[in-house]
Amino acid sequence: MIWKFLCVVFLCVASLGALENEKPVLNGSAWDLYLLNYNGEILSTSHVAQKATLHFQAKKDFGGSSGCNTFFGSYKDSQQTLQFSNVGATKKMCDEKSMSIESALLMLFRDGVVSYTLYNDELVLERDLTKAVFKRTH
Repeated sequence: MIWKFLCVVFLCVASLGALENEKPVLNGSAWDLYLLNYNGEILSTSHVAQKATLHFQAKKDFGGSSGCNTFFGSYKDSQQTLQFSNVGATKKMCDEKSMSIESALLMLFRDGVVSYTLYNDELVLERDLTKAVFKRTH
């Protein structure tokens, strides 16, 4: 009898732990671009007119600044992937460095699936030959 009780308690606690792990960890978070590798080339994020940022909202919307223009869209998250959709951006021209960073970021955020890793206060997004590392700001 005691074994059945302990098994039920263990299963309940394990289920609660699984639900705890499924909580969305990106909702309400904000990030600054720290490092960008595009096709094997490290694109410097210093000396750009505006910092590249990324934020995730609780209603499954995301947005940010590419260092030049702003972008926005929707996302779905699962264990190690994000699926972006309905992505759009403003279209002003900026300096060459900012535009190259913007091109790489928009390729990363285009509609489709991106793998991600979250470790401490770093978010790493990867798709094809593009890898972006963001530092948490909020």
